[in-house]
Amino acid sequence: MGLLDVQASFLANQASNYLVSGKPPSRLGNSHPNIAPYDSVPTRDGFIVLAVGNNVQFGSLCHTLGVDHVADDPRFLTNALRVANRSALLTNLQPAMMTRDTAEWV
Repeated sequence: MGLLDVQASFLANQASNYLVSGKPPSRLGNSHPNIAPYDSVPTRDGFIVLAVGNNVQFGSLCHTLGVDHVADDPRFLTNALRVANRSALLTNLQPAMMTRDTAEWV
């Protein structure tokens, strides 16, 4: 596979977002620009990547973490709202993730 092909595929989300919005992408680390939570989060002994692709999965995640109230928070009812409020979302999820070791979560 050519290097240009690989680069284009890696930047597909960033390029699409720019072409649609006209807004240059910002650095997000391991976060996904269009999905939240899709981030590296700390556990008691390391890190794990949460990748939650839809509202049903988000409700299940919150239930599993014992933070059902987060799923009902108006800031997090849809993926678009979770993306817009990513920082507050992670602030609510991280304490629960840090109650167990990585191996327990996976």
